[in-house]
Amino acid sequence: SYTNFHGMYLNYSNATIIGNKISNPTAISQPYGMRFSYINYMNTSESALIANNEIITNASYSAYGIYFDSYYYRANIFNNSILCKGGSSATSNRGIFITYFTTSSCLLSVKNNLLVNQTYGYPIYFNQTPPASVLTIDYNNYFAPTYIGYYNASITSLSAWKTATSQDAHSVNVNPSFKNININLDLNHSNGLRCLRNTLVQTDINNIARKNNTTIGAYEVIFDLEITKLNKPTHASSFCSQENTDVEVVISNLNQTGINFSIEPIYLHISITGAINYQKDTVISVGSISGLQKDTFLIIPNLALIDTGIYNIKTYINNIDNNINN
Repeated sequence: SYTNFHGMYLNYSNATIIGNKISNPTAISQPYGMRFSYINYMNTSESALIANNEIITNASYSAYGIYFDSYYYRANIFNNSILCKGGSSATSNRGIFITYFTTSSCLLSVKNNLLVNQTYGYPIYFNQTPPASVLTIDYNNYFAPTYIGYYNASITSLSAWKTATSQDAHSVNVNPSFKNININLDLNHSNGLRCLRNTLVQTDINNIARKNNTTIGAYEVIFDLEITKLNKPTHASSFCSQENTDVEVVISNLNQTGINFSIEPIYLHISITGAINYQKDTVISVGSISGLQKDTFLIIPNLALIDTGIYNIKTYINNIDNNINN
């Protein structure tokens, strides 16, 4: 028997669609995650914001993550995570499917989306060639066994896709490392899946503040750094009065996601009590640490030990990229 499913179906509606989780764990013939006709077409000049949504389809025939089936609409499709599973043939699934375009009352922006087809089909599919004035598209991830997308023809390479669209300069073709697709589309790491934060999407699907250099898709990957050692001065070391010593710390990256401090700086605090009272807030904005690696950083050069006694040194990371969730 033939069965279909609509997680959300809006017709002639003006809407803001944020933070939904839609899935059909049991395979059916033709599931639609979200389907829109004439969205934000009437009584508004604003575009619908469709952001931070998680869609997982499971099809025995074909599936659509987000489907537009009208000539007129205005929509911003930002930071959504879509996974299409199952299907019956090489071309059967579409992560995002756009049926028609017109130059009047039609405006579409597709950015920062994570679009993955597990077995068959196209992460993105334009059934009709969009006019250049209508479409803005960039910073997306397209991954499927065969196709990047459909734009006048089936396209199998990212370079060919960029040439065909004359856009999408920063989009990528990365197989994401999901934690557990049977639960959600949260990621183990965001290696290769970074994009500029969109001003309209300041948080992720879990309301976690997004970093300036954020994660493609609905989930923001959180950095996990730890100060694992005070490298200099060493514990219980002895100095003479008026000597100098550098203060160095070892910072370990406990996550698989690498961090570039020129993009995501560390805000670090250090305090010294005992023989002297000293405090310093510093920003590490140079260098990087790869995933699951560590490195040594000079925090205070040539600290003057002006008094004798015991020096108690405490240091900790305040935040990363001004984001306390990190």
